[in-house]
Amino acid sequence: MGLIAAALNAAGGTLASQWKEYFYVDSLPDNVLATKAEKKVKARFGGSRREDDNVISDGSVVAVADGQCMMIVDQGKIVDFCAEPGEYVFEQGGEPSIFYGPFNGEKMKAVLKTTFDRLSFGGQAGRDQRVYFFNTKEILGNKYGTPSPVPFRVVDGNIGLDVDISIRCFGEYSYRLTNPMLFYTNVCGNVEGDYTREQIDSQLKSELLTALQPAFAKISEMGVRYSALPGHTTEIAAALNDVLSEKWADLRGVEIVSFGVNSVKASEEDEAMIKVLTLAKRIAKVDSTALLLGETGVGKDEVAHFIHNNSDRRDHNFVAVNCGAITESLFESELFGYEPHAFTGASSKRKAGFFEVADHGTLFLDEIGELSMAMQTKLLRVLQSHTFIRVGGNEPIYTDVRIIAATNRNLEEMVKERKFREDLYYRLSVIPIHIPPLRERRNDIIPLAQHFLRVFNQKYGFNKKLSSSAYYLLLSNHWEGNVRQLRNVIEQSVIITDSDVITPEFVPIKADVPALFPTDISISGGLKEMLEQVELQYLNEYYAKYNNIRDAAEQLKMSPTTFLRRKTQLTEKYRDRR
Repeated sequence: MGLIAAALNAAGGTLASQWKEYFYVDSLPDNVLATKAEKKVKARFGGSRREDDNVISDGSVVAVADGQCMMIVDQGKIVDFCAEPGEYVFEQGGEPSIFYGPFNGEKMKAVLKTTFDRLSFGGQAGRDQRVYFFNTKEILGNKYGTPSPVPFRVVDGNIGLDVDISIRCFGEYSYRLTNPMLFYTNVCGNVEGDYTREQIDSQLKSELLTALQPAFAKISEMGVRYSALPGHTTEIAAALNDVLSEKWADLRGVEIVSFGVNSVKASEEDEAMIKVLTLAKRIAKVDSTALLLGETGVGKDEVAHFIHNNSDRRDHNFVAVNCGAITESLFESELFGYEPHAFTGASSKRKAGFFEVADHGTLFLDEIGELSMAMQTKLLRVLQSHTFIRVGGNEPIYTDVRIIAATNRNLEEMVKERKFREDLYYRLSVIPIHIPPLRERRNDIIPLAQHFLRVFNQKYGFNKKLSSSAYYLLLSNHWEGNVRQLRNVIEQSVIITDSDVITPEFVPIKADVPALFPTDISISGGLKEMLEQVELQYLNEYYAKYNNIRDAAEQLKMSPTTFLRRKTQLTEKYRDRR
């Protein structure tokens, strides 16, 4: 049943012989959340007339349509409430219909702690009586988009992955009034007309975007990858409602119904590192040879360990060999071992080589590009046949090892220059993995620094911390030496600092650009805010250098529009901190 007309028709001739007043609203459009009811009086011989909307008479009819709930307010106090579709007649001696309908719950009961007084029908002098209708349908089509990257923690317990990245996401969400009493009490109040979604949507969207970070943290703890977020919208909605409960559900009586993710994208640097780790995870399950490529110190040995620890060979030895430190004369004895007294100076006991020690495990050949052509030939032979002979021995020995090689050199160019065997190159580079330098992975700087700090605090028995300005200095550095340089810097800082707080003067690096926030940068906002401050610094530095947005943006590989938008946005955000 729906509008008041239906109620009057159902009443038949009874209503035709008397005056009758009724309250109703037509079906509420999607943009109207609450509205004041219109009061009309049905005349005896047809027709109708308007009367004071703020007076309710005994016998008045109120029609509640689908997707609506009705509330009566007397002198600013809620005295009656109904959320069940139909037509209702108010009787002076009747009991309140409070909580009638699907909204019967503890949250709504808690809104009003006192006993409800029944309405004084007929409108006693000085009384203000109002009927309000609320839209209880799902409010659809609310678009959102993250103006700046939102932190997202990528956790995969199966492979030991735990990294922080930044993502942008876009989509739509819907919400619904779940407690109209709270919405009336704390949001709309005694409106004289329509209260529309436009009056609150901007505030809701702002709070929702703020809640994305802690909500995504809950999702990541479930092991959900950022790329899989579109398939976990139910969980995201639940997480957002949990985070927003205090501001939305408990304060306004509003809850998210659905949260859709149309697109989600990580930053290019995060995408690159995740690609490395994902590929490493995949190849860990097979025995194909992997070739790790990247600058000195980018963490090729850590990736090699990562592959080994996630493979079926994890219970066997991981043997790392620095090929650049092995002389040609010792190459065979070091890799293949030797028999007693095999050569002058050889031990009287048999010695196992690296291939033998690594049997059933992983052999990591670091700096493979440093091997001479003769050494390359000997290595190729064992890779092809899976057998070797100890120096001074005669019997071939079968080896079952997984080979992971690494280099900071361009092996393709070395092949063209005939400095590296082409057949060995293709044997090693079955699965090449390029590891980006640290300067292209700035989101990794703080987590890595904190990891190394824990390592060296434990090693030396300290409990030292990095100051906020020291963190900022680390973020400002170019890191030509990559992860290895960062590790050394943290170790030196821990050793040479007298106090428990490491300040910039005890960090043995020089920032690439002068700091705008040398001492008072705050880390309370987390990595995201620190990175934003670094970004603002670079934007200001390049703008000051070129005095032209277009040229500055070009140097930073940004569009002029993006440059101006980010500079304006971040300047406003951190204005009070300068």
